[in-house]
Amino acid sequence: SGTTTLNFLKNKLNKEIGSIFDVTGKGDEVVDNILDGLKNYVEKSDDFAYSKFLVEVLPSILQSGTNTFENIGRVKEAQEELMDLIVQAETKKLKSDGDLIKLKDEKEFLNTYTFLQNNFNDENFDISKFRNDKSRTLTEIRAIDQFTKDTAFNGGNTNNPLIERDIDKLISEGKFDEAQKLAESSYYNKQITRTRYQNLITKEIPTAKNFGNDEVFTDNPLYEAVIGSLEKTIATTTKGGDKLTASFGIVYVNKELRKWYSLNKDKPKYKEDPTQLKKDFNMELDQLILAMKNSGMFTALEFSDNTSFLNVFKKLDESRN
Repeated sequence: SGTTTLNFLKNKLNKEIGSIFDVTGKGDEVVDNILDGLKNYVEKSDDFAYSKFLVEVLPSILQSGTNTFENIGRVKEAQEELMDLIVQAETKKLKSDGDLIKLKDEKEFLNTYTFLQNNFNDENFDISKFRNDKSRTLTEIRAIDQFTKDTAFNGGNTNNPLIERDIDKLISEGKFDEAQKLAESSYYNKQITRTRYQNLITKEIPTAKNFGNDEVFTDNPLYEAVIGSLEKTIATTTKGGDKLTASFGIVYVNKELRKWYSLNKDKPKYKEDPTQLKKDFNMELDQLILAMKNSGMFTALEFSDNTSFLNVFKKLDESRN
């Protein structure tokens, strides 16, 4: 029981404290040793309730001379610090567990929705029977209901470039839930087609979510500068019609970059040399920008003759040597 364990600790530790004090005569060292041991346990244990119990109760049962540990000023301070450590570790684990549950839930939803897409036109497939199967989980049922709702509506006949731009911007900023909500509302407002909507929620958004925090997107000054420059130009241009085309161009660049990254990031050569991945990613970006320039479709962006930023950087490096 808890009382038996506590009495055992009390007798054992007080005996050791007495032995150490008899040898060294230094009470401060004894206190330090106990606090270090307690801190070591707290940092390694995931039994947060027991850790809190030890930090709260242990100082009150340990003797230091004629007094207990709990009445020593620095022990009280250490108790507060250790309690903070436990709360932080407990909060982190709860968040991690919550993230894992959410990830499993999202994967199950996606797998179910994709399965329905692949089997919906099969004359032998009965979606009602599939839904009513007792083995269905709540997440699977949610995916079935969402798919049924989506397929009962046709969506738009074309894709609105401004809507696509806004969805892509949310994806680029890592706001995946907001991107999915915008995709769904746009679909039901006939701003995007059914094919585009289903591609967004089953492929593009989940794919981006899988590597949204990878440094080729979040720690890449070249990518940030190029995309930022394009967005700034679009925001300040007075050419209305071209503005729509230019917005769609940025959507295209980001989509192609995410596609390239998902297809190439796990290649062995990049595992051996991670820096080469960012170099090749930037080269792909450079080629996409050149393609935009050469197409002649994006006059609002006013490309210069030196559109290839890699060539610009190369010339700058050469001028320094």
